[in-house]
Formats: sequence, C-alpha cells, structure tokens
Amino acid sequence: MSSARWVALGCCALLASLVTGCSGDESEGTDSSAHDWSYTDVDAWGDTCASGDEQSPVDLEDAAETDLVDLELDYRTSPATVVDNGHTVQTNLEDGGTMTRDGVTYTLRQFHFHTPSEHVVGGAAYAAEVHLVHEGEDGELAVLGILVEEGEADPVIEDVLAHAPEEGADAVATAEPVDVTSLLPDGRRTFRYDGSLTTPPCSEGVAWSVLDEPMDWSAEQIAAFAELHPDSHRPPQPLGDRVLDLDRD
Repeated sequence: MSSARWVALGCCALLASLVTGCSGDESEGTDSSAHDWSYTDVDAWGDTCASGDEQSPVDLEDAAETDLVDLELDYRTSPATVVDNGHTVQTNLEDGGTMTRDGVTYTLRQFHFHTPSEHVVGGAAYAAEVHLVHEGEDGELAVLGILVEEGEADPVIEDVLAHAPEEGADAVATAEPVDVTSLLPDGRRTFRYDGSLTTPPCSEGVAWSVLDEPMDWSAEQIAAFAELHPDSHRPPQPLGDRVLDLDRD
C-alpha cells in the first residue's frame, strides 16, 4: 500500500468517512489526532517532512510554460458538513463530483483553508489558500489549490465560516448545499507539479495543481478565518529536480 493511500485511509479507516464528519485534517486525509504537531514549530515535524525530496508547498515563480491538457472539473452541488480539527476549517462533501487530470479521474472529498497561502509567487504569499482534496480509485491523492486575495465576499465561504463549530466539536451542516464550481475563478490556467501533503506525515505522491488566477474573499472573511487559525501554513519547500509547469496561454 502506498504511503499516500495509507494517509487517505487513516482518518476513519476509509477516506470516504470524511464526508460523514470525521475530523480529517488538511493533511489531505490524515487523522490530525495521530500527530502531535503545530505550525509554530514546523522544523520539529520530522519523518518524511524532514527527509522527503518532493515536498509541498513550493514557490510558483519559476514555472516553465508548456502546453498542458486542461483539467476536467465536473463538480456537483453537494450536501456538506463543516469541522474544525484544530489546524483548519474543513468542509466534507457528500458528493462533490470529480476532477480529471492527465487522464486520471479523482473524486472530490473535502476542501479546507490555510492562511496565509502555502504556495507563494516570488516569495510573496496571498491572504489565504483553499485546497480541494481528491482521491483516485487507487487511493492516490490530487489537490487543486486556489489562492485567495481580498475582494468581494464569497457566499460559499460565508456559509462555511458561519457554520464552523468549535474545535473538536461534531460536524455542522451548511445552510445550503455547497456549489463547489462557484469557488472557481474564471481562469483555469494551472501550475502543476508532483508534491506531498503539507502537514505531517508529509507523504509524497500527491498530484498538485494550483490555479493561476486567485479567488476573492472579503476582508471580513479573511479576518474571520484568521481569528480561528491565525497561522496555518507550511513555508515553501525546495523544488529540487522536480518539473514545475504552467499552462501556456
């Protein structure tokens, strides 16, 4: 069993249990209670976080422009529940639809937030970042990142934050089913690279895509999440010998 699949199953024995309220972590599926870690001391994470050579996030500045096959995003409006697992606010989706990347189809399981953004451009971070976490039929993981800048309020984010429970409390349903497509900016140009989970155990083998165009949150929404988790990001990791691509216009 691959390390990414072990992580995907580790939360409640099945990653699918994420949609029923298990407090899975950004860890793109890990059980945060199994790891004693914090964002205040990322150097102490150890394990693959310290020894891996395909770690995430990365600085996106030096991507090579190339012709990439467009992502196929077939998302659905889905019933959703919100949890606060102590590291982030996470929204678990009952039937979120799929993303197809390079011929492989992944099912959308959950999305969650980081502030400031984990991916940076030329060393500069955005106000926040949304991670849409997907699982393939073989248990491998793919994440679509959306950078966040201050602008208009987003109604989906408003609903999620309004229903975020206390840390460790039972999951709370959103007022409305979540239209994941509405989170996406108009532009679908993406950065792509091979990376890892961005929290312990930092398992590698995660297919990363990050949209080039950011989405908007209002200043109040950014502040509301930052009040809950004022620093929920891992600093950029060395790209090393990996290829970082960016869709050519």
